[in-house]
Amino acid sequence: MPPELIELSKLDKNPKTQLRASIDPRFADEYSEIYAVSPSIKKVTLPPPPLVGRLPDGTLLIVDGWQRITGAEKAQRTHLECIVQDF
Repeated sequence: MPPELIELSKLDKNPKTQLRASIDPRFADEYSEIYAVSPSIKKVTLPPPPLVGRLPDGTLLIVDGWQRITGAEKAQRTHLECIVQDF
C-alpha cells in the first residue's frame, strides 16, 4: 500500500489512542531534526511512514507513529506521507 500525503492538522490526536504512556521527547526531537533537513540540501533517510486509520466518517486516527508525527510538527511540517488503512 503506497503512502498518502496527509495534512497533519487533519489527524485526530486523541491521547486515548496513544499506545505509549507518553511521547518520548528525545525521539520526537530526533525525528524533528530528520524532518527539518531539506532533501535538496542533504540526503537523509526518512523513518518509515506513520500508520493512520481512516474511519467511515473520514476521521484519521494515529495508529502508530505518534513520535514521528510530533517530530514532523516540531520541524514545522504541515504534511507527512502516511500509510492509511480504511477501517
